[in-house]
Formats: sequence, structure tokens, C-alpha cells
Amino acid sequence: MSFRCLFHPVILRFIQITGSSPCAVVPPITSRLHCRWVCKNYSTQKQDDLLHHNTEETPETVHHGSDSDIYNQESISATTDDNKAEPNADLETNPDVETETIPQPLLINLEKKPQKTQLDAKYSAEDKETLLSVLNSASVEQLQETKAVRGLIANAIVTHRTLHGHYQTLGSLLHVQGVGKTTLKKLCEKILNPSPESEDNSGRGQLSSRAIYKPQLSQDRLQDIWSVVSIKAGLKHLSWAHLGRDCMLHDWEIQEVPCFLSGRFQPHEYLDAVSQIVSTLPSADLYVLEEQTLRNDHSLAPLKLHFRSVEVMLYSLLNRDFSDSREHKVVSMPYTAVGKYFGAYISGSRTSGRKVIHDIVRESRESPDPRVAISSEMASDFLSRRDGIWKDALCDCLMQAIAFVEIVLGETNTDS
Repeated sequence: MSFRCLFHPVILRFIQITGSSPCAVVPPITSRLHCRWVCKNYSTQKQDDLLHHNTEETPETVHHGSDSDIYNQESISATTDDNKAEPNADLETNPDVETETIPQPLLINLEKKPQKTQLDAKYSAEDKETLLSVLNSASVEQLQETKAVRGLIANAIVTHRTLHGHYQTLGSLLHVQGVGKTTLKKLCEKILNPSPESEDNSGRGQLSSRAIYKPQLSQDRLQDIWSVVSIKAGLKHLSWAHLGRDCMLHDWEIQEVPCFLSGRFQPHEYLDAVSQIVSTLPSADLYVLEEQTLRNDHSLAPLKLHFRSVEVMLYSLLNRDFSDSREHKVVSMPYTAVGKYFGAYISGSRTSGRKVIHDIVRESRESPDPRVAISSEMASDFLSRRDGIWKDALCDCLMQAIAFVEIVLGETNTDS
């Protein structure tokens, strides 16, 4: 009986090539699945034999022929090498042929990102800048004065800052030993908002002088300041208040600027208008500008450009001697910090300070020892104004001047 009917044609060909006995090579096929397994093994063995034959090194042979025979052999060898290289080129250009690709290493960015918490999302950009400025510059004693942290935690905050650098986010303080979310939240609130124990009968909140203006000035420089001019840039006007260290109001004016937000931004028109107003400002030891804080919205881009342009021009025109003296004559105060100092900051937004200034103006006319000494002429002019926008602008610039004198210069008087 012939075995041809019991074996697959591929297996039968394998038996004929190897010359092996059918019983010694494979048993009779009992199923189609077993036949496929044998065929796969046979194909794999043939590929391995071919690969081994191609990669096997051939021994060097010694040629005793003539120079022409050696040249012909070198030509044949070069042609053979070219023919071997052609299939590889075809594999590179033919997208249908599967080629083995070398896996690329996976690059993982191990750089540690600053940790962010809910506090970073709760506070505005201006508040976070104020908090980080205080936390990155305050000493152990200054942190203890907030009544939010004790000596060990205050010392740990300063030590961690010295070893690892300044804090980039509020959440990075959670890496300090002893500082949790509750402690961090309490510390931030104590820095920004006045505590009930730190309020006097007049209802004024107490803020750290380091958190209310920038750039910071030295104590010697602050002791030489006897008057300040507070400047506020509006949408169509510039207002200012000239206040002495003794809280006497010397000047209080507002001037309209037609070129502001006129529909097209012309830098030379802004410069002409701002320089003309600067020439009419009273002389003072320090000029305080209001720093506006606008949310990140593309629709507010023209307003941001307007306020930043006016601020830069005022810094340049009022700091003309900075290159020689290296002393700042212009500082900025956050709009929100002034509102919190006067209690005009409700539910995360600044409210009008008109009532506060109305009370101060009336007090100057009725009380023998007012908070701010205002002449009867300026008081009458303010109370008689009907334009709400202009009145709010005058209130804002006077509130800013009072806050700087009472917080910064008042703290200097206490230290001296």
C-alpha cells in the first residue's frame, strides 16, 4: 500500500528530500490542524537553513592565476555584492514588503512640575503674585506676625526656601514639613485679608507693606519720602491725588485725554498726551501708579494694551534720573490690595470706594482731627460733582494714596 494518500504533498516532498523513513519523520496525518503545524515547522526550518547558509563565513582562497583572472574574479565579486544589495533597496522602496523596524527608545520627561492646588485656582493672578512675593521674601519673624504659623513651621518655610529655591506655586509649600492644606489656606488669608484682631475702630484692614507695592524700597529711601502723588489711568482720563506724609491733601485733579481708546492705537499720540499731563503734575518724592488686573480674555486685549502702555510711559517719564541715581521714583500698587484695605472687596471683586471717600471728606469738614486734612474748596468741589465715572476715579486715586501713606510710610514711622 502506498503512503502517498496518507501524507500532505509538502510533507511527502520533505520525505523525498531528506530520505527519511515516513514512520521516523512524522506519523500519519490524523487531522488537518496537525498537517498545518507540520508545514509551518518545515517552512521555518527551510528559512533558518537559508539564513545560516548566507551568513556563514567562507574561508579565504589563494589565487595562483594570472592578473587578468584576478581582475575578472574581483569584477564578479563586485557584481555579486551589488546584486545582494539590490533586494534590500527594493525592500526600502516597496511599501508592501514588511521589514523589521528597530524600536525607538521611549523618552520620558522626568522633570518635576510645580504642584498646583485649589488655592492656585482660587486666587487671581495678582493675589498669587502678592502671596508668592511675601512667602519668598519674608523672614521667620515676619511669618510669625501673621498669627497663622508658629515658630517651627515658619522656620521650616524659610529653610525649605533656602535649600530648594523660591516657591513657584502656592501648592509647592505643601512640600514643607508641617504645612498642610488648612495651614496654607489660613496663611494666605492672613496675608491678604485683615483679621478681626488686626482691625481698629476705624475699620481699616492691616496688610503687610511688602504685599502692597512693588518694586520694594529700602528703609532709608522710605524715611526720605514726605509726599506722594497717586495716579490712576482711566479709559478716557488721568486722575491724581497729592498727599503728604502727615495725611494732608495738597492737590486732587482729573484730566480728560481724548486720544485714549479712540479706536486706533497711535503710540505717538499716547506719548504726547501723557507727557503733557506729566508736565502739569505736582513735584513729589514718590509717584504711585495703580496696577490694573484684568482676566485672561481675548476680548480685553485692547484694554490691556491701553493700561500697560500708559503705565510704561509714566514709569519712563517720571523715572528720568534712574540711570544715574538707580533709585525708583515710581512704584505700583495692586488695585485689589487697596480695595481689601478699605473693605471695598466683596465676593472676590472690587467695589466702588465712593462711600469711603465721602465719609473721609465729610469728616474733614466736621472733625477737628480728621483722618485726611482736606481744604474746604477741594471738599466742596468733590461733593458737587455729578459725573459718577469721574467721581469714582478721584476716589480711587485718593484711596491709593491713603493706603500707601498709612501702610508703608506709617510702618516706617513705627520702626523708627
